Amino acid sequence: MLAIIWVWYTPGLKVNHDAGLLECDFGEWTSAAIADLAALPQWQTVQHSPSAVRFPNGESFPQMQARIVGALEVLYTAHAGGVIVCFSHADPIKAAVAHALGTHPDLFQRIVVTKLLDDEVAALQRLLNARVLPVDRTGMRYPWPLV
Repeated sequence: MLAIIWVWYTPGLKVNHDAGLLECDFGEWTSAAIADLAALPQWQTVQHSPSAVRFPNGESFPQMQARIVGALEVLYTAHAGGVIVCFSHADPIKAAVAHALGTHPDLFQRIVVTKLLDDEVAALQRLLNARVLPVDRTGMRYPWPLV
């Protein structure tokens, strides 16, 4: 599932892009159809032992987990006592949560990350003093009112 959050920022709100929070680099598998990937011998390993897989010309799940955890640690240290709002894809978020829980990387898919709900979007709008517009993977806008 791909969830993208577009945020219209108010003047003075500092926004930074952090490559450490990006989705896993799937290398040659990027943009391939799931049906095609599922036919590959490596697919079962990805599903059952993701920590044993490095994507062709991409990164492994442990590398992605180390990258996102490292990025979050840097942000936490740099903004100690402040408010930080981070957005990413489901797998990096689950990998970071698995790390925080001490869960083996092969079990990170048991963690569920869902799309933002209406009240969560409204809370983000108030927190950021910004207009937040979620977009789902089809690119269709949700009909939520914006503040």
